Amino acid sequence: MDVIAAHTGTVRVITLSKAGDLLVSGGDDGTASIWRIANDGLVRLHILNHHENGICRIAFLGNGRSQVATAGFDGALKIWDVQDG
Repeated sequence: MDVIAAHTGTVRVITLSKAGDLLVSGGDDGTASIWRIANDGLVRLHILNHHENGICRIAFLGNGRSQVATAGFDGALKIWDVQDG
């Protein structure tokens, strides 16, 4: 079994893009990570770290290629650019 160390706490949510080539994970540590799915595994593109508490929801917006939204237990909703984090 492969383990990918990306979060310092429990991973609460994982969302896959419509095209199936991007994945976003969010955890209790208040961070989300944007990943590209490659033939040889996952490649982390960005770490998104501006929630004060854990992340409870993630969604790709529009065409799923340009923006992702994260909602945290802190009550904040944040919109992120997929290309530059």
